Amino acid sequence: MDKLKKFIAANFSCFYYIGMLIYFESVFHILLFKNAKFLYPILFAIPAGLLLAFITDFFGPRVRKGLYWGFTALFFLIYGSQLVYHHVFFSFYAISQLGLGGDMLANFLTETLIAIWESLPQLLLLMIPFAAMALAARRMQIRLDGRNRGSFLRQGGLLVIAIVCHLCIVFLMLPIRGKEDYSPYDLYHNTWVLDLSIEKLGLLPTLKGDVQYILFGDEESIVLQNEENIDELDEDEQISNEVPDFPESPEQIDTSPNILDIDFGLLESQEENENLKTLHAYFKNQPGTKKNSYTGLFEGYNLIMICAEAFSPAAIVDEQLTPALWKLTHEGFVFENYWTTFPSNTTNGEYAFLTGLLPDTSRAKSNSTFLASKDNCLPFCMGSVLRGEGVDCKGYHGHTATYYSRNLTHPNIGYLDFKGRNEIGGLSGWPESDLLTVQYTIDEYIDEPRFHAYYMSVSGHHNYKFTGVNSMAEKNKLAVQSYAKLSGYSEAAQAYIACNLELEYALEYLLDTLEEKDLLDKTVIVLAADHYPYGLTDNEYAEFCGGNLAYGGLERYKSKLILWSGSIEEPITITKPCCSIDILPTLLNLFGIEYDSRLLCGQDIFSDSAGVAIMSNQSFVTDKIVYNSSKEEVYYLTDEVLDGTYLEAYIINVKNRFTLSAAVATYDYYAKVVPQDYVGRVWKQ
Repeated sequence: MDKLKKFIAANFSCFYYIGMLIYFESVFHILLFKNAKFLYPILFAIPAGLLLAFITDFFGPRVRKGLYWGFTALFFLIYGSQLVYHHVFFSFYAISQLGLGGDMLANFLTETLIAIWESLPQLLLLMIPFAAMALAARRMQIRLDGRNRGSFLRQGGLLVIAIVCHLCIVFLMLPIRGKEDYSPYDLYHNTWVLDLSIEKLGLLPTLKGDVQYILFGDEESIVLQNEENIDELDEDEQISNEVPDFPESPEQIDTSPNILDIDFGLLESQEENENLKTLHAYFKNQPGTKKNSYTGLFEGYNLIMICAEAFSPAAIVDEQLTPALWKLTHEGFVFENYWTTFPSNTTNGEYAFLTGLLPDTSRAKSNSTFLASKDNCLPFCMGSVLRGEGVDCKGYHGHTATYYSRNLTHPNIGYLDFKGRNEIGGLSGWPESDLLTVQYTIDEYIDEPRFHAYYMSVSGHHNYKFTGVNSMAEKNKLAVQSYAKLSGYSEAAQAYIACNLELEYALEYLLDTLEEKDLLDKTVIVLAADHYPYGLTDNEYAEFCGGNLAYGGLERYKSKLILWSGSIEEPITITKPCCSIDILPTLLNLFGIEYDSRLLCGQDIFSDSAGVAIMSNQSFVTDKIVYNSSKEEVYYLTDEVLDGTYLEAYIINVKNRFTLSAAVATYDYYAKVVPQDYVGRVWKQ
């Protein structure tokens, strides 16, 4: 026993750090992912623990003792902050985007404090290593200050063992699960998806990759995989069934591609930067989407766009309680297969909604893509093109204009005088009222010859409680709790509906005002969610879905897109899969605005191109399958037998879209290729 004690004492740092990190990874994984698939997180904890021991044992007793406590506290903060962040936002933050994550937590301080309180049992579990170290030191009679610093030979051996161990995991253990897309091997070596990396590899290797990029990161080569044209995987008849022709379309329809006169071949031949050459070559070979019977349908119309905070089908109760939402989702265009792209993070959802691009969530950005692009050329946004046509475009948000730096980002896309609660005036509480936001601003544009107004709503924000933390839930509590149809729902589910009643009232006021001004037939209303309601747990949201969430939980992304005008007399049902990034190109086509469909990540929903709805973790939906990248599972929607090339073609297509969108933002690509006289650029000149 004495020999064992001496051995443990001599190698206490190794045993402690390895045990500590294995404990953190295991508990963290079980708490958040509810499974025991943490082999790789445990394996990566071993070389990480050896590295910490290598650092610690280089020092004398006093410093070493401080390092034990210091490293324990550091990793507790890392795992604990991720746990709290996930509790609030249902996702994780990258260390390289610590500023954005901290900004989100700080701006929603009440929600953060509530999340810490609600996560207290889990946080206490994560604190056990503190007690374990003190107990081990006492029981094993290991004096933390009684050992000399390790010899150079011993320390060198520790470092070599740590490196060899890490390399064995990377090159021998990871390939055991295969090298398929989104496998642990693929996530480590090729594909960066933050949430998947933490789930399948662990927080430590994800953190290592982040820190490595921060310290040594350089311009990465753009790698675009050779992809099959997904349009050729679907029959033309299938797509036409998903998107019927407009009932009043002429016999001869212009079906030329929606593209601009850009000579990508010439640009490629003149370019010296290899990444830009890659982009030019890719776009040169894209056909673009075609014009169709809906092209120009809304030319000259007014436009009201609403990015709705945490909106979902659950907010639409029935014709009696939510008449405006019911009307707008059952008249005009009825999208039965629309999915929101994001689980959380409003700025990313707003960016996709307004730009038709996927945000860059890689380690290359230290802040949101929207903020990183505040000086970029974004000429295809509706604010940009309509301002180029002479329309005075307005932008509003019921919360502060400075949050997510909208006062910097939105003037860049045409909303020159973007207003938040301080500029609007009369708004108070948290979250603020969407109804009051519309009432206080509508007179600024409603009497213009032609107008475009954009609203980022806020009333639907969590927390979904009736206990004094959500002013909108309290305001509309009675309307929900007295409605018999909703009596069986949980408090959180009822509070969610109560919050969104304020959006309902805002839409009612908007429709009434447009009708009073005789503008319903000349105005288009577009509404889509920034993300799904992450403030509801899976079980709480499942109350709206019959008790279960289909497709391994992906049903949470299923949403509603409102695209409505009083000029559409009969509902037109669209069953084609689509998502947040498809809204902008669809509007550009409907408004008859020339644009280059090759340059947008999304596509015109009404075109004859194959539809695909993309989620932020690179899961996706087609007309034949739902692919869950987290579970690496395929859910078939038809009885049609599909070969392996079908899935692989879509996986590559989705990966390329993320890569291209990130590159467009990084290189300010539109400024290099879109003509200076394009309508979306002229207003800046």
